[in-house]
Amino acid sequence: MYPMSKFGINLEDWNMTTQNNDHTPPRITFKVVWNSLLDLFSLEKGIFHTLWCLLIRPGKMVYNYLFEDRTKDIKPFKFLIFTTALAVLVSVRYSSMEANFLEGLDAGIEMNAKKNDKSAAEIAEMKEGIETYKVFAHKVFNDYANLVFLIAIPITSFFTFLFFRSSQFYYTEHLVLKAYLQGFQNLLFVLSFPLLFKFPESFIVYLAIAIGYAIYAYKDVFDTKWSTAIFKGIAAQLCGVVGYYLVLMIVLGVALFVIVP
Repeated sequence: MYPMSKFGINLEDWNMTTQNNDHTPPRITFKVVWNSLLDLFSLEKGIFHTLWCLLIRPGKMVYNYLFEDRTKDIKPFKFLIFTTALAVLVSVRYSSMEANFLEGLDAGIEMNAKKNDKSAAEIAEMKEGIETYKVFAHKVFNDYANLVFLIAIPITSFFTFLFFRSSQFYYTEHLVLKAYLQGFQNLLFVLSFPLLFKFPESFIVYLAIAIGYAIYAYKDVFDTKWSTAIFKGIAAQLCGVVGYYLVLMIVLGVALFVIVP
């Protein structure tokens, strides 16, 4: 039995049901995702209902949106982009990620120049390229912070799709699930930020709560054992983080290769 039976849903008969019932929402496909993305900029009153349901019963809330009624809750990608904007707004100016990256870049360039015994003219040309590259890196970490942050969503969704294959969810339905869960975690981060800013060491506590919530949500959505939810949930999260940083480093690395002589 699929976990949908917990909520009276059988995906094997779902396509037949959607054809015979005008009130049954269709499966989430790329077309549905695209139409949802086009409708980003108006927040519905359903946001409070969505937050409450995500807190107490994320599984029921997600199933309700996917297979029953999409009018009660805020659209997933609208919710995600709204909460991501809030999270980036409060975190980017205080983030040390850009500073640490540029500090490591300067150290690496200086070491490379000494190792290869470059001439003064070559070093001057390299420094000019570095300044141009720093402008690019600043745009990535600040002007395009929202976009950079959102890269993790399709990556992590791919791994939940991979690890929870028995759920019979489409990949695009995993995107919806991740959008809701990440949106909720974004708001958790925003609410926690004053404490995190004052006591940076408390970040480990926030991280444990965020991961714990994701595991709880996976268990509720996929109706699986705690051990399975913990193992697969953490694995999906870790693979998503690794994939995210890999993509980010590839983009920054290619730009460095192109810009700096």
